[in-house]
Amino acid sequence: MQLRIKEETHLAMTKLKKQLLLDSYDDVIWHFIEAYLPLSKESENLRREALDEFKKSETTSFDKILAEHEKN
Repeated sequence: MQLRIKEETHLAMTKLKKQLLLDSYDDVIWHFIEAYLPLSKESENLRREALDEFKKSETTSFDKILAEHEKN
């Protein structure tokens, strides 16, 4: 399938493709569409688990991970 787009849009998509290190214009489009698609059941469960861990303070901060890494 082909889409008719303005030259300005094509230039913007080309720039994004390079900046995001994507392989195709299709990948550029999906990059923006994915945020609006419903999550799979597996992704929704993982998101819910992560939120529960966060609420229970069962997460590790990035600073703590860095500190542990610097010790080793």
